[in-house]
Amino acid sequence: MKEKARWMRVLTDHLRGLFAPEGGPIILAQIENEYNMVRKTYGADGERYMAWCVELAKSLELGIPWIMCVGGAQGVIETLNGFYVHNDVEEHFEKHPDQPALWTELWPGWYDVWGRAHLTRSPEDIAYAVARFVAAGGTGVNYYMWHGGTNFGRTSMHLQTTSYDFNAPLDEFGLETTKSKHLGLLHKTLDRCADVLLRNAPPKPVS
Repeated sequence: MKEKARWMRVLTDHLRGLFAPEGGPIILAQIENEYNMVRKTYGADGERYMAWCVELAKSLELGIPWIMCVGGAQGVIETLNGFYVHNDVEEHFEKHPDQPALWTELWPGWYDVWGRAHLTRSPEDIAYAVARFVAAGGTGVNYYMWHGGTNFGRTSMHLQTTSYDFNAPLDEFGLETTKSKHLGLLHKTLDRCADVLLRNAPPKPVS
């Protein structure tokens, strides 16, 4: 916890001037990630840790909302991740009626491990997932990853290759792909329809 607090202060001080209240592009910040994967292991100690994370986030005074992805605590927005999450939106609103549905990790592919095939995902499939999420009442989507890359000269996690291509919309040279152009058209369409999508109740599906 001591090292986490030190790191968060160094990082946020480095980014001062880039947060939305200061006229910058950063509109959200994340203080923990996927804690639900280990939540049962740590029990009451873990819940105290999560509450401490919220207090740490508030003490940094960034002026923007804080989030936790797949595992939250009182005082932050809990968000979703996965390949498809439209079926999780209703449950999210039941648990958090005062929060928007934000998808902070939409996976356009996956990382590579030695001995397994490169996992790809079509632009059409991703666009379908985004459209279904928005139709279910989703408000915001973040791609993980939008820009692929390679950790040249660096290590990676157990069995993972140094490439983090992730079949991302932008390749590791920063160049556009068919996927980025296809999704860009979808984003423009959603932006044009934002008033209707964000200010009306989600429609009920009809078979």
